[in-house]
Order: sequence, then C-alpha cells, then structure tokens
Amino acid sequence: MKNHSDRSRKHFLRLKLTLAAALSLLILGWLSWHAYYDYRYADAQLPAISRMEIVRAEIVHLDEVLTMSAQMAAASGNLDWESRYLGFEPQLDQAIKEALRLDPNASHGEAAAKTESANISLVAMEHRAFELVRQGKNAEAQRLLSSAE
Repeated sequence: MKNHSDRSRKHFLRLKLTLAAALSLLILGWLSWHAYYDYRYADAQLPAISRMEIVRAEIVHLDEVLTMSAQMAAASGNLDWESRYLGFEPQLDQAIKEALRLDPNASHGEAAAKTESANISLVAMEHRAFELVRQGKNAEAQRLLSSAE
C-alpha cells in the first residue's frame, strides 16, 4: 500500500512541477513578446522623436533670436535688427508648423491654446517695439520689451 501511495505522490509532484514549468514558460513567452513589441514600437517612433527634439531646439533658438533682435533694436535704435527679426520670423513659423505636423495632438488642449496666445502677444509686442524705435522712442520700446507682459 505504501508503494501505491509513494507513486501517487510522485505522480502528483511531477504534475505540479510540469504545470509550474508550463506556466513559467507561458509567462516568459508573453513577457518576451511584450518586450519585442515595445522594442519595435520604440524603434519605429525614434526617428520622429529625434526630429521633434531637433525642431523643439530650433524653436527655442529662433524665439531667442527674435526676442534679442527686438531688444537690440530698442537698446541701439538701429533698425538693422528689425531686418534680422523679419528674416528669422518665417523660419520660426515653419518650425512651429513642422512641430505640429510631427505631433498633431500638441495643437489641441489648453496648454497649446495658452502657448499660441502668448506667442501672438509676444510677436505683437515685438512689432510694437520696432514701431517705437522707428519713432525714436527707444526708451519706451525698452520698457515695453522688459515689462511683465
């Protein structure tokens, strides 16, 4: 009787080990598939993400070029800075359009609306500063550009 009981226990133990091994292999297979899927997704998205980082850096740079051009015109009274500003303004517009093309979802939502509104206000302020410089009101242009707005 003991012999039958030992065989039964061994059979039950083998069954438990087989089920544990099968479950482990199933989980390992699922994890491997999931990791491969994530890798393929990241590999496909990497060029767009890289380009977006480049475009974002261009936007920051061009925004700084425009702001500094307006500030230099106001500080010096030299309207050559306005020509520089006007030369870079379309480049900034193009970079923004490319960023929106790369990430269409970025143009939706409250943050995008606030950013666009702030950019429109800033450009209008900079253009107003150039008008003031043309009128010889450099100090007023400087105050406008350094205001809290």
